Amino acid sequence: MADKKALLISLYDAISRQDVDGVLSVMHPDVDWPDTIEGGRVLGREAMRAYWSSQFEIIRPSLSMVEFEERPDGSVLTRVIYTRYALDGALWDDQIEGNLFRFEDNLIIFGDWVQR
Repeated sequence: MADKKALLISLYDAISRQDVDGVLSVMHPDVDWPDTIEGGRVLGREAMRAYWSSQFEIIRPSLSMVEFEERPDGSVLTRVIYTRYALDGALWDDQIEGNLFRFEDNLIIFGDWVQR
């Protein structure tokens, strides 16, 4: 469980630093991720690179994990404080969000936003 938690903390830190390579370093090559801008799913690392690069062109996110729960099937639910700022520094939104993750080969293969 500690390895998954450390992996997710690393992910949240990389997103908060707008570090695309850091985000990709914890992703499985076949990662499946929600596209929160256009809807649908983002599939694979290269699509993730484009997705996060475009996200960081419009927002400056800050994430802080407040809850971590490993489920019997090996997936993990987290709750995070997700604060988004516009490029000029103005607060865009600030909320607590739930995230669901699945893992393969000690990397994130699936992520999604969930209601908790």
